[in-house]
Amino acid sequence: MAVGNHQTQPRNFAPLNITLLSLDGHNRQLGDGIIYDVALKNVTKDILVIPWSPDWSKVKPNEEKYPPGYLVLHQAENEGCRAGFNPALHPGCALSIHHLQLDGVLDAFLSLVIKDEISGDQLVAGQALYGSQLLPNSLKKLRPGQSVRIRTPGILWFTDSDVTKRVLAKLPHMFEVQAYFNLSNPALALPYEPAVSTNRLTLDLKRRQ
Repeated sequence: MAVGNHQTQPRNFAPLNITLLSLDGHNRQLGDGIIYDVALKNVTKDILVIPWSPDWSKVKPNEEKYPPGYLVLHQAENEGCRAGFNPALHPGCALSIHHLQLDGVLDAFLSLVIKDEISGDQLVAGQALYGSQLLPNSLKKLRPGQSVRIRTPGILWFTDSDVTKRVLAKLPHMFEVQAYFNLSNPALALPYEPAVSTNRLTLDLKRRQ
């Protein structure tokens, strides 16, 4: 019997572990804001630098060019749409994610994860963070084994209209949520895999009244 030649795809595991520590409430309506706390732990043997500032205008004051040492943790936008906007309240704001392919740039996305039975994991309540060597307080260095806590605001909304319809049809519903952190580096030949928390917290989601 002939045996096929199976090649295992190489994997580059995330340099961080993430834990979902808390939600600021376990009862929400779809479209509500939520604040959640996560812990990020450097699981490598090297110092890891991550973006730390939510203030885009301070880190990148010039929209036309990127300053030296610029780091970005997720950029989500369309024509004039900023991350965190609720498409239900901003009709023209269809959220999309653009990964910046620039030398020396880090790109990532921090969010909650809710699983849809058909489309799989859905990212909600995402938050952008930014960093630059020109603004030292906008960067965070993690020593090997060091953890840091981040408190993050976001909007409980699904960007996929089909997912939104399925979720609305079964509300009210108790969901299990996880935390998600996807860090990428264009300088790497093999991108990092996303880090997803192994722990879950419950969220009772209802229709907006």
